[in-house]
Amino acid sequence: MVPLDSLQLGSAGRENVCDPEFTGMEDERFVQRIQEKIERLTEGRIDLEIDHEDGSQLRVEFQREVPLVVLGANIFEFSGFARMCVEYAVESIRKQRPIQMLEFHLLLARN
Repeated sequence: MVPLDSLQLGSAGRENVCDPEFTGMEDERFVQRIQEKIERLTEGRIDLEIDHEDGSQLRVEFQREVPLVVLGANIFEFSGFARMCVEYAVESIRKQRPIQMLEFHLLLARN
C-alpha cells in the first residue's frame, strides 16, 4: 500500500493563487510526481494521461508495450481520489490486469 502521506496530492493551498500559468505548472509537476510514484512502486515504466472530459476516470490499459494509466482530472481537486488512483494503478500493474471493484475494496480495507 502506498503511504498516504508520502505524496502530497491535491490542490490544497492553491485557492489564493490567481496566476493560471503557475497553477498549470503546479499541475504538471503533480502529474509527474504521480507517474514517478507509480513507476517506483511497480518497478517499471508507465504512460500516464489525464482525462479532462471524465473527471472520475480511472483505468489501466495493458494492450501496449508500456501500461497506460488514465486518471480523471478530479485528482487535482480531491486528494483522496488521487491516492486511490495510485493504489488502483499500482495493484493492477502488479497483477498485470485490471482489478475488480470488490478486490480493490478489500485491498483498501486491509490498509
